[in-house]
Amino acid sequence: YSLKGGIFAWMRGIVERELWTPPMLDRFMQYDRFGLGSLAYLLVSDGEALLVDPPRDFEPDLGGAKLIGVADTHCHADFISGSPALASKYGINVALGVWIESDQDTNARDIERFIRIADKQRRNVVRVLVGNEVILRGDLPVEQMIEYLAHVRAELEIPVSTAEPWHIWLRYPQLAEHVD
Repeated sequence: YSLKGGIFAWMRGIVERELWTPPMLDRFMQYDRFGLGSLAYLLVSDGEALLVDPPRDFEPDLGGAKLIGVADTHCHADFISGSPALASKYGINVALGVWIESDQDTNARDIERFIRIADKQRRNVVRVLVGNEVILRGDLPVEQMIEYLAHVRAELEIPVSTAEPWHIWLRYPQLAEHVD
């Protein structure tokens, strides 16, 4: 890849890869944003497509499929999602996620930004995920995650959850009482 266009062009570069497609899918694509070190995915089945973690200003080749959903697994300072714009353009629902880590100042800033984004796209945002494997990584105690979940729910009044592996839910059943 050339640096023509400078760092801006580098950060917007995307390498498209067709991945091995499991039997339940018709097409499985990966979009590697090498300048950011992040990935997006397109899953197509029976003429319907789901786009996961799309970058800003991104228009995938749907191959004739109908885009029925977009989902963000996380949101953080160096990633600006394309999900809200795509959801608005296609009139579809989106599930947004916010990245949570051990630094509570960063979390507070990112959560407030996340709430503003979700609120602005309220017509299309139908569910939010607060954190991804935060308890598994040991970044925060369960009690702090419960506080974050309650805060986001109070601000947005839509279903709120978090992403943790099954054994975390079994170890901390009180967490399940605070998600939708």
